Amino acid sequence: MKTKHRLAALLGLVLLAYSGFFALFNILKYNLGVPFRFDPFTNLTPAGPTTLWHALWNALIIFGPALALLLFALPTIQFRFNRSNDPLLAVSLRQTSRLNLILIGLCLGLLAIFVLYAVAENLSCLARFC
Repeated sequence: MKTKHRLAALLGLVLLAYSGFFALFNILKYNLGVPFRFDPFTNLTPAGPTTLWHALWNALIIFGPALALLLFALPTIQFRFNRSNDPLLAVSLRQTSRLNLILIGLCLGLLAIFVLYAVAENLSCLARFC
């Protein structure tokens, strides 16, 4: 059982690192003006028409923090179904490590950055409907 949790944590860490580095590089490049001689994200995606490979990398950037959050949070949450008692479903938190809570916080922070970016980028479109 521990190897499943460790594998899930490793996969979540890879997903979080990929999305986190993408956000960090874009903040450094476009907001702070730090020039890069080598941009790893443009070299991963092919130029030209959108391919399945390109769509997969974009989906990993967007949905990576949410998947990582699930992978970090599911081992800490325990669901119990009670058929005889009044509450049908009992949800409890298992004892977890600080590192797991820090990684969950990083996932939530990265999701907040992506949502705030999407709202700020499309604010002019949203203002037309109000």
